[in-house]
Amino acid sequence: AGLEALPDDIRDSSHVAQADKALAFGALAEPLTSAYQSALNRTLSSNLDRWQASYRPLLAVLAVARVPLSVHQVVGVLESTKTEVVDSLRAAAQFVTGNLPDGPFGLFHPTFAEYLFRDPELGVDAADFHRRMAAYFIEESQGRWSAADNPYGVRHTVYHLLSALRLTKDRRAREDASATLTALLTTYSFIESRIRCGDIEELRLEVEQVRSQRAPASEEPVGVRAVAAILERHAKTLAAWNSEGDPDLFANCVRESAGIAIAAGLDWPLIRTAATTHDSAAGNGTASGETLRSADLAPALEEPDEIPDEVLVEVSVQR
Repeated sequence: AGLEALPDDIRDSSHVAQADKALAFGALAEPLTSAYQSALNRTLSSNLDRWQASYRPLLAVLAVARVPLSVHQVVGVLESTKTEVVDSLRAAAQFVTGNLPDGPFGLFHPTFAEYLFRDPELGVDAADFHRRMAAYFIEESQGRWSAADNPYGVRHTVYHLLSALRLTKDRRAREDASATLTALLTTYSFIESRIRCGDIEELRLEVEQVRSQRAPASEEPVGVRAVAAILERHAKTLAAWNSEGDPDLFANCVRESAGIAIAAGLDWPLIRTAATTHDSAAGNGTASGETLRSADLAPALEEPDEIPDEVLVEVSVQR
């Protein structure tokens, strides 16, 4: 799909390649900017009410998404209805890829996403839509993350929170994003599910970004340092993890690192349970070398303080 209303040279691969090169240096090619502006004026933005209520939010969500989204996901992020979203997708067909009605849908080219955020007259707040994406996928998880049930959320929620933090100047919004990141990265089911996706190296980089994003006068996020230590200590093992063949590998890594985690300040029920189980193994009739299974840790995982309700309230987006 492309911009059928635009001159052929806009869709020419060499022209778009030049635009991509310009993007790398922080500036959109002027012919492409003008073409996008003209196309929007002729189609979507000419109706100001519809632009503000429907078309702008739709395009913004697709612009911040890292991969195409299903219509169900778009509906959830926008807190809209499928009928309204499908109508908007149909109207924006020149700018969108994907098959109606269910998708998945994305923007036809990354330069268009860049244009949406760089033109101040369009009024698209990237930080706001990164927050909306994170809030939706956190709510979808209900505190129990699963790569099978919520693959986009597991892989990309940290990215959206980090992007919101980077793009936000408001102090309260930054504090909210930072608190949510800390809660997320100290949640057992999230970390385990993320590693099951094979993303441990990207996860380690994101953990380090969270540690470096703290305000100069504040302390390092509680627990994040401990998670970083666990990931560093077991990086090679977890990178090669076949979760189907050895579903309890991460739980065993946590058990082995319980002392390090506690020393680093991670007040995590799972860590305390693992340490207690390990220290009392001989006393409760369990062989000291026996594998600690995820099922053995279930009671600790069910405690309500993994993602506090107040954190979920703080990350919710005002609409």
